[in-house]
Amino acid sequence: MIKILRPLIFSLVATTTCALPVYAEEGGMAPSFVYYTMQPEITTNYITPGKKVGFINIKVQLMLEDPTLEATVAYHQGLLRDALIDIISKEPEATIKSMSGRQAIREKCLARLNELLEAETQQVIIKDLLFTKYLYQ
Repeated sequence: MIKILRPLIFSLVATTTCALPVYAEEGGMAPSFVYYTMQPEITTNYITPGKKVGFINIKVQLMLEDPTLEATVAYHQGLLRDALIDIISKEPEATIKSMSGRQAIREKCLARLNELLEAETQQVIIKDLLFTKYLYQ
């Protein structure tokens, strides 16, 4: 009995999951945001209590309000990278290594990048900032 139902269940699941993207495309609503990945990844050091140097490697993605503003962010990427490195390199080890500290750093970075872009472009461009890679040593 189970051998008979297994192919039926598999085909039902396969056709249902294959059909989902078609329904999403038929809706006609394109997403009103885009993710911009900052390249290359950022590697910098952070403050440690002893003489040992701590390193952090992050990959940052920016969620942009408007897909047409991706070129603007790419143009200002040097400024944004400098701000991220400045913020992260001033953080103590305890903040870098804790989940709540990581969230605080993310929020601080988001606010600073929006502040810089607003000064340059007179508009808030970044909706959210994500650390898609966060390695520390």
